[in-house]
Amino acid sequence: MIFGFAGLDAVRACLASASQAPAGDLGVAGAGRVREGLLRPRLRGEGQAGKTAVTGVSDILSLTGISWSTDADRAVGDLSMLDGRFDKAVPEAAVERFLEEWVMNDGSLDFTSVRTVDRTVMRDAVVRSVTVRTLVSRDPIVFRVAVDAEGVCYEVDRRSEQVLRGDARKRRPITFAFDLRRDDTSTKAWTVIAADVQ
Repeated sequence: MIFGFAGLDAVRACLASASQAPAGDLGVAGAGRVREGLLRPRLRGEGQAGKTAVTGVSDILSLTGISWSTDADRAVGDLSMLDGRFDKAVPEAAVERFLEEWVMNDGSLDFTSVRTVDRTVMRDAVVRSVTVRTLVSRDPIVFRVAVDAEGVCYEVDRRSEQVLRGDARKRRPITFAFDLRRDDTSTKAWTVIAADVQ
């Protein structure tokens, strides 16, 4: 479906009047105001997080009618229309940033609070997709995401450095489960707080 400029102008006018309406007048109980920038082109990653944000709402997760328990990925997509921090590119950027740090730290997770019995080494990771699986916590907001990637990933014994699982020289598909916490105190928007290689 193609929308002409007249259609976009109508949507902009509607959003402009809604953003100046008193809290609660947006057709959603308790909804606050939508900041300017909702219809601007979306940028990859953190830049999008600051473009739009809903203010004056105590529970932003309640602004979608989509069930968090049955379709969290779709619910996040729905919220992204109101708040750029939920745009798919923003959590994807957090995952990519985490994987880059993992590789830069000699392929070890030891730079984080995530601890593993053996050392899980990551090299040359390329993210293929990020899917929000579940809402773990509402306050603070934490999502569990499934990440399909490709790279070199293996586990070594911390004392002997012997490879225990995986191949230190072969790229392969990798599935991760990450817990992402919304971080309102930094420009990153989302922070990885738990990681699991499957």
